[in-house]
Amino acid sequence: MGTDKPFQIDTLTENDKQELMHEIEILASYEGLRDFAKSGTDLNINSDVIRVRTAKTPASATDTGNAGDICWDANYIYVCIAANTWKRSALSTW
Repeated sequence: MGTDKPFQIDTLTENDKQELMHEIEILASYEGLRDFAKSGTDLNINSDVIRVRTAKTPASATDTGNAGDICWDANYIYVCIAANTWKRSALSTW
Protein backbone atom coordinates (compact mmCIF):
# COMPACT_ATOMS: atom_id res chain seq x y z
CA MET A 1 0.00 0.00 0.00
CA GLY A 2 1.63 3.33 0.90
CA THR A 3 0.42 5.10 -2.24
CA ASP A 4 -1.89 8.05 -2.74
CA LYS A 5 -3.31 6.52 -5.94
CA PRO A 6 -6.90 5.23 -5.85
CA PHE A 7 -7.24 1.48 -5.84
CA GLN A 8 -9.88 -1.16 -6.16
CA ILE A 9 -10.18 -3.39 -3.12
CA ASP A 10 -10.58 -6.51 -5.27
CA THR A 11 -7.05 -5.96 -6.66
CA LEU A 12 -5.44 -5.96 -3.21
CA THR A 13 -3.61 -8.95 -1.84
CA GLU A 14 -5.13 -10.66 1.18
CA ASN A 15 -2.34 -9.21 3.34
CA ASP A 16 -3.03 -5.68 2.04
CA LYS A 17 -6.75 -6.13 2.72
CA GLN A 18 -6.01 -7.14 6.32
CA GLU A 19 -3.63 -4.19 6.74
CA LEU A 20 -6.24 -1.81 5.30
CA MET A 21 -8.96 -3.12 7.63
CA HIS A 22 -6.61 -2.75 10.61
CA GLU A 23 -5.81 0.85 9.65
CA ILE A 24 -9.53 1.61 9.23
CA GLU A 25 -10.24 0.19 12.71
CA ILE A 26 -7.47 2.31 14.23
CA LEU A 27 -8.73 5.43 12.46
CA ALA A 28 -12.33 4.75 13.52
CA SER A 29 -11.23 4.27 17.14
CA TYR A 30 -9.17 7.48 17.07
CA GLU A 31 -11.97 9.48 15.46
CA GLY A 32 -14.46 8.15 17.99
CA LEU A 33 -12.24 9.03 20.94
CA ARG A 34 -11.47 12.45 19.52
CA ASP A 35 -15.15 13.18 19.00
CA PHE A 36 -15.94 11.85 22.48
CA ALA A 37 -13.30 14.11 24.03
CA LYS A 38 -14.76 17.14 22.22
CA SER A 39 -18.32 16.28 23.24
CA GLY A 40 -17.89 16.93 26.96
CA THR A 41 -19.91 13.76 27.57
CA ASP A 42 -19.34 11.77 30.74
CA LEU A 43 -17.47 8.51 30.30
CA ASN A 44 -19.80 5.58 30.93
CA ILE A 45 -18.15 2.18 31.11
CA ASN A 46 -20.40 -0.85 30.98
CA SER A 47 -17.91 -3.36 32.36
CA ASP A 48 -16.51 -4.63 35.63
CA VAL A 49 -12.88 -3.67 34.90
CA ILE A 50 -11.12 -0.45 33.87
CA ARG A 51 -7.53 -0.84 32.72
CA VAL A 52 -4.97 1.95 32.67
CA ARG A 53 -2.18 0.11 30.91
CA THR A 54 0.81 2.32 31.67
CA ALA A 55 2.01 3.13 35.16
CA LYS A 56 2.82 6.74 35.99
CA THR A 57 4.22 8.14 39.21
CA PRO A 58 3.82 11.90 39.70
CA ALA A 59 7.17 13.37 40.75
CA SER A 60 5.63 15.15 43.74
CA ALA A 61 2.30 16.24 45.21
CA THR A 62 2.62 19.41 43.09
CA ASP A 63 3.57 17.72 39.80
CA THR A 64 1.76 18.84 36.64
CA GLY A 65 -1.79 17.51 36.42
CA ASN A 66 -5.42 18.38 35.84
CA ALA A 67 -8.29 17.80 38.25
CA GLY A 68 -9.59 14.29 37.64
CA ASP A 69 -6.36 12.77 36.31
CA ILE A 70 -5.81 9.30 37.76
CA CYS A 71 -2.64 7.23 37.56
CA TRP A 72 -0.94 4.40 39.39
CA ASP A 73 2.29 2.61 40.16
CA ALA A 74 3.16 -0.54 42.12
CA ASN A 75 2.58 1.16 45.48
CA TYR A 76 -0.07 3.88 45.07
CA ILE A 77 -3.08 5.14 43.17
CA TYR A 78 -2.77 8.88 42.50
CA VAL A 79 -5.62 11.33 41.94
CA CYS A 80 -5.16 14.93 40.86
CA ILE A 81 -7.77 16.87 42.83
CA ALA A 82 -7.00 20.36 41.48
CA ALA A 83 -4.50 21.82 39.03
CA ASN A 84 -1.06 20.46 39.97
CA THR A 85 -2.37 19.01 43.26
CA TRP A 86 -2.07 15.24 43.72
CA LYS A 87 -3.21 12.92 46.48
CA ARG A 88 -2.32 9.26 46.74
CA SER A 89 -3.60 6.14 48.42
CA ALA A 90 -1.35 3.22 49.33
CA LEU A 91 -2.00 -0.19 47.81
CA SER A 92 -1.78 -3.37 49.85
CA THR A 93 -2.58 -7.04 49.45
CA TRP A 94 -5.41 -8.65 51.38
